[in-house]
Amino acid sequence: MKFIYKDNNNIKLTFGQVEEDQFFIDKAGRFCQKTGPESYHSIADVNGKPYACTFDLDVDDKPIDDDTPISAKLNLVEKIEF
Repeated sequence: MKFIYKDNNNIKLTFGQVEEDQFFIDKAGRFCQKTGPESYHSIADVNGKPYACTFDLDVDDKPIDDDTPISAKLNLVEKIEF
């Protein structure tokens, strides 16, 4: 599976724009899934290698809220076939 992103450098993307259970890239470059209004799981590191970690603080150790910056918001995923 390959994800191709539109350049979002000029758009301020935030954690609040991501729906619960959906995927995004956090500001540290990790592939993540939102688990709740103030938390998420990391699935892969910046190199695409599996990386499991739960975050309730951002990379600067600040609480995650709707205004927490992210790098990319992925399209909604309706179903994953495996």
